[in-house]
Amino acid sequence: MGLTVHYSNGQAKDRSKLDACIGFVKEVAERLPCRYEVVDTTLSAQLDDWLRPNNPKNGQLVTVRQKGIILFLDEGAEPLTITFDYDTLEFCNYFISVKDGTLNKTGFFCKTQYAKNFLRTHHTACKLLAILKAKYLPQLHVVDEGEYFGTWDMQKLAGTIEEWNSLIANFAENISKAAKDTGLKFEGAGMELYKDIKLKKMFEDGPNSGESSFA
Repeated sequence: MGLTVHYSNGQAKDRSKLDACIGFVKEVAERLPCRYEVVDTTLSAQLDDWLRPNNPKNGQLVTVRQKGIILFLDEGAEPLTITFDYDTLEFCNYFISVKDGTLNKTGFFCKTQYAKNFLRTHHTACKLLAILKAKYLPQLHVVDEGEYFGTWDMQKLAGTIEEWNSLIANFAENISKAAKDTGLKFEGAGMELYKDIKLKKMFEDGPNSGESSFA
Protein backbone atom coordinates (compact mmCIF):
# COMPACT_ATOMS: atom_id res chain seq x y z
CA MET A 1 0.00 0.00 0.00
CA GLY A 2 1.30 3.43 -0.91
CA LEU A 3 1.09 6.12 -3.55
CA THR A 4 2.36 4.58 -6.78
CA VAL A 5 3.02 5.41 -10.43
CA HIS A 6 1.89 2.59 -12.77
CA TYR A 7 3.19 2.48 -16.34
CA SER A 8 2.94 -0.01 -19.22
CA ASN A 9 2.53 -0.48 -22.97
CA GLY A 10 4.82 0.63 -25.75
CA GLN A 11 7.35 -0.80 -28.14
CA ALA A 12 10.64 0.49 -29.48
CA LYS A 13 10.70 1.21 -33.21
CA ASP A 14 13.87 -0.83 -33.68
CA ARG A 15 16.85 -2.02 -31.67
CA SER A 16 18.79 1.17 -32.23
CA LYS A 17 15.91 3.12 -30.61
CA LEU A 18 15.74 0.59 -27.79
CA ASP A 19 19.45 0.93 -27.07
CA ALA A 20 19.19 4.73 -27.40
CA CYS A 21 16.38 4.79 -24.84
CA ILE A 22 18.40 2.76 -22.34
CA GLY A 23 21.43 4.95 -22.98
CA PHE A 24 19.40 8.08 -22.40
CA VAL A 25 18.03 6.81 -19.08
CA LYS A 26 21.55 5.80 -18.03
CA GLU A 27 22.79 9.33 -18.70
CA VAL A 28 19.90 10.76 -16.67
CA ALA A 29 20.80 8.44 -13.78
CA GLU A 30 24.44 9.52 -13.91
CA ARG A 31 23.51 13.20 -14.04
CA LEU A 32 21.03 13.09 -11.14
CA PRO A 33 23.09 11.26 -9.75
CA CYS A 34 21.43 8.12 -8.47
CA ARG A 35 22.33 4.47 -8.16
CA TYR A 36 21.35 2.31 -11.12
CA GLU A 37 21.75 -1.22 -12.45
CA VAL A 38 22.02 -2.17 -16.12
CA VAL A 39 19.92 -5.23 -17.02
CA ASP A 40 20.87 -7.71 -19.74
CA THR A 41 19.72 -11.19 -18.86
CA THR A 42 18.21 -14.31 -20.42
CA LEU A 43 15.30 -16.04 -18.67
CA SER A 44 13.68 -19.40 -19.45
CA ALA A 45 10.46 -20.80 -17.94
CA GLN A 46 6.79 -21.41 -18.64
CA LEU A 47 5.25 -18.09 -19.68
CA ASP A 48 2.50 -16.38 -17.69
CA ASP A 49 1.75 -13.19 -19.62
CA TRP A 50 -0.18 -10.87 -17.30
CA LEU A 51 -0.38 -8.22 -20.00
CA ARG A 52 -1.94 -10.56 -22.57
CA PRO A 53 -3.90 -13.35 -20.88
CA ASN A 54 -4.84 -14.74 -24.32
CA ASN A 55 -1.23 -15.00 -25.47
CA PRO A 56 -1.01 -18.39 -27.26
CA LYS A 57 2.45 -18.91 -25.73
CA ASN A 58 1.05 -18.89 -22.18
CA GLY A 59 1.98 -22.12 -20.44
CA GLN A 60 4.74 -22.87 -22.93
CA LEU A 61 8.45 -22.96 -22.17
CA VAL A 62 9.96 -19.79 -23.61
CA THR A 63 13.34 -18.09 -23.50
CA VAL A 64 13.51 -14.30 -23.49
CA ARG A 65 16.29 -11.76 -23.38
CA GLN A 66 15.48 -8.79 -21.16
CA LYS A 67 17.50 -5.60 -21.52
CA GLY A 68 17.18 -2.27 -19.75
CA ILE A 69 18.06 -0.29 -16.66
CA ILE A 70 16.78 0.07 -13.10
CA LEU A 71 16.99 3.43 -11.29
CA PHE A 72 17.08 3.74 -7.50
CA LEU A 73 15.92 7.36 -7.27
CA ASP A 74 15.81 7.78 -3.50
CA GLU A 75 15.97 6.03 -0.18
CA GLY A 76 12.56 4.54 0.65
CA ALA A 77 11.24 4.65 -2.93
CA GLU A 78 10.77 1.56 -5.06
CA PRO A 79 13.02 1.41 -8.14
CA LEU A 80 11.97 2.84 -11.49
CA THR A 81 12.45 0.02 -13.99
CA ILE A 82 12.88 0.52 -17.74
CA THR A 83 13.23 -2.84 -19.52
CA PHE A 84 12.42 -4.36 -22.90
CA ASP A 85 12.02 -7.75 -24.51
CA TYR A 86 15.09 -7.46 -26.73
CA ASP A 87 13.65 -9.77 -29.40
CA THR A 88 10.15 -8.31 -29.75
CA LEU A 89 11.20 -4.75 -28.70
CA GLU A 90 8.21 -4.66 -26.32
CA PHE A 91 8.41 -2.44 -23.24
CA CYS A 92 7.70 -4.93 -20.46
CA ASN A 93 9.03 -6.57 -17.34
CA TYR A 94 9.89 -10.25 -16.86
CA PHE A 95 10.56 -12.06 -13.61
CA ILE A 96 10.59 -15.67 -12.41
CA SER A 97 7.85 -16.26 -9.85
CA VAL A 98 9.16 -17.49 -6.51
CA LYS A 99 5.79 -19.14 -5.91
CA ASP A 100 5.50 -21.41 -8.95
CA GLY A 101 8.61 -20.82 -11.08
CA THR A 102 6.69 -19.37 -14.03
CA LEU A 103 8.03 -16.54 -16.17
CA ASN A 104 5.75 -13.62 -15.42
CA LYS A 105 5.42 -10.84 -17.99
CA THR A 106 4.05 -7.63 -16.52
CA GLY A 107 3.88 -3.86 -16.66
CA PHE A 108 5.68 -1.66 -14.16
CA PHE A 109 5.05 0.32 -11.00
CA CYS A 110 7.12 2.62 -8.81
CA LYS A 111 5.94 3.40 -5.27
CA THR A 112 7.21 6.84 -4.27
CA GLN A 113 5.21 7.57 -1.14
CA TYR A 114 7.91 6.55 1.31
CA ALA A 115 10.81 8.24 -0.47
CA LYS A 116 13.01 10.31 1.82
CA ASN A 117 12.55 13.21 -0.59
CA PHE A 118 9.04 12.47 -1.84
CA LEU A 119 8.28 15.58 -3.91
CA ARG A 120 11.51 15.54 -5.86
CA THR A 121 11.41 11.77 -6.37
CA HIS A 122 7.82 11.73 -7.59
CA HIS A 123 8.47 14.65 -9.93
CA THR A 124 11.60 12.99 -11.33
CA ALA A 125 9.85 9.66 -11.96
CA CYS A 126 6.85 11.29 -13.66
CA LYS A 127 8.91 13.74 -15.71
CA LEU A 128 11.25 11.01 -16.93
CA LEU A 129 8.30 8.86 -18.02
CA ALA A 130 6.80 11.85 -19.85
CA ILE A 131 10.07 12.36 -21.73
CA LEU A 132 10.30 8.66 -22.63
CA LYS A 133 6.73 8.78 -23.94
CA ALA A 134 7.51 11.81 -26.11
CA LYS A 135 10.88 10.59 -27.31
CA TYR A 136 10.78 6.79 -27.47
CA LEU A 137 7.46 5.21 -26.41
CA PRO A 138 4.41 7.09 -27.76
CA GLN A 139 2.06 4.29 -26.63
CA LEU A 140 3.26 4.44 -23.04
CA HIS A 141 0.34 4.50 -20.60
CA VAL A 142 0.90 6.09 -17.19
CA VAL A 143 -1.47 6.05 -14.22
CA ASP A 144 -0.23 8.29 -11.43
CA GLU A 145 -2.09 7.84 -8.17
CA GLY A 146 -0.72 11.25 -7.15
CA GLU A 147 -2.50 12.84 -10.15
CA TYR A 148 0.69 14.75 -10.93
CA PHE A 149 1.67 13.21 -14.27
CA GLY A 150 0.34 15.39 -17.08
CA THR A 151 -0.98 18.10 -14.74
CA TRP A 152 2.37 19.03 -13.17
CA ASP A 153 0.36 20.55 -10.34
CA MET A 154 2.47 20.31 -7.18
CA GLN A 155 -0.34 21.56 -4.97
CA LYS A 156 -2.63 18.85 -6.32
CA LEU A 157 0.06 16.29 -5.56
CA ALA A 158 0.39 17.71 -2.05
CA GLY A 159 -3.35 17.36 -1.55
CA THR A 160 -3.31 13.76 -2.77
CA ILE A 161 -0.43 12.75 -0.53
CA GLU A 162 -2.21 14.44 2.36
CA GLU A 163 -5.19 12.17 1.80
CA TRP A 164 -3.00 9.07 1.53
CA ASN A 165 -1.27 10.03 4.76
CA SER A 166 -4.34 10.99 6.72
CA LEU A 167 -3.15 8.82 9.60
CA ILE A 168 0.20 10.60 9.64
CA ALA A 169 -1.11 14.14 10.03
CA ASN A 170 2.17 15.84 10.87
CA PHE A 171 3.95 14.43 7.83
CA ALA A 172 1.07 15.35 5.51
CA GLU A 173 0.93 18.88 6.92
CA ASN A 174 4.64 19.42 6.29
CA ILE A 175 4.46 18.08 2.72
CA SER A 176 1.41 20.21 1.90
CA LYS A 177 2.90 23.39 3.38
CA ALA A 178 6.20 22.90 1.55
CA ALA A 179 4.47 22.41 -1.80
CA LYS A 180 2.12 25.38 -1.34
CA ASP A 181 5.03 27.63 -0.39
CA THR A 182 7.21 26.65 -3.34
CA GLY A 183 4.93 25.68 -6.23
CA LEU A 184 7.17 24.39 -9.05
CA LYS A 185 10.25 26.29 -7.86
CA PHE A 186 11.26 23.46 -5.53
CA GLU A 187 13.37 25.59 -3.17
CA GLY A 188 12.72 24.98 0.50
CA ALA A 189 10.71 21.81 0.04
CA GLY A 190 13.61 19.48 0.59
CA MET A 191 13.74 19.12 -3.17
CA GLU A 192 17.35 20.16 -3.78
CA LEU A 193 17.84 21.78 -7.16
CA TYR A 194 19.12 19.58 -9.95
CA LYS A 195 22.77 20.61 -10.01
CA ASP A 196 23.43 19.50 -13.58
CA ILE A 197 22.46 22.45 -15.81
CA LYS A 198 21.12 20.39 -18.72
CA LEU A 199 19.21 18.11 -16.37
CA LYS A 200 17.81 21.16 -14.57
CA LYS A 201 16.50 22.58 -17.86
CA MET A 202 14.89 19.29 -18.82
CA PHE A 203 13.36 18.43 -15.44
CA GLU A 204 12.53 21.83 -13.93
CA ASP A 205 12.06 24.46 -16.62
CA GLY A 206 8.55 23.98 -17.98
CA PRO A 207 7.25 20.40 -17.69
CA ASN A 208 5.31 20.92 -20.93
CA SER A 209 8.15 22.51 -22.87
CA GLY A 210 8.97 19.28 -24.69
CA GLU A 211 12.61 19.51 -23.72
CA SER A 212 13.82 15.92 -23.92
CA SER A 213 17.44 15.87 -24.98
CA PHE A 214 20.89 16.65 -23.65
CA ALA A 215 22.00 17.88 -27.07
